[in-house]
Amino acid sequence: MTERTAAPAAERTGGPAAPGSQPGFEMRREIPATLEAAEELIAEFNRQCKALLDRKSCFGAELLVREALTNAVAHGSHCDAGQRVRCCLRLKRGRLLIAVEDYGCGFDWRAAWDSQAALPDCSGRGIEILRKYATSVRYNDRGNSVVIVKRLLQGVTVQGAIKEKQS
Repeated sequence: MTERTAAPAAERTGGPAAPGSQPGFEMRREIPATLEAAEELIAEFNRQCKALLDRKSCFGAELLVREALTNAVAHGSHCDAGQRVRCCLRLKRGRLLIAVEDYGCGFDWRAAWDSQAALPDCSGRGIEILRKYATSVRYNDRGNSVVIVKRLLQGVTVQGAIKEKQS
């Protein structure tokens, strides 16, 4: 697995984070297009989130990462271990950025954007999940790259102190 991880903000600047600023992290990975590799990355992301976010924020963040990675692996790359999926996950200043790209042919996200899965369907809820949990979602024209932004509650810390104001 090709791996690049940025150091926490305090390490990058050579000192502690500025007073009042929230800790953050960034993960950049290129993984084989397998569900196992995606699960490993999601587990690592989840460990980072649990150290920095309250349970509710961590759940929404993990759900978005899981949806984006699973779609890239299963639909974009057809779970072909010979293909790769690129991912950048950044949590900084109350904002989570998820960027995922596969090398598949993409999909018509415009046609899928307003669709809803029928209640008995076992799949087809990905766009609904993104609409519900993300602050913004941007696909490239081809539909094989997505950037998802999720604004998190201000004041969320390891101790779980939450101010109810959205950032």
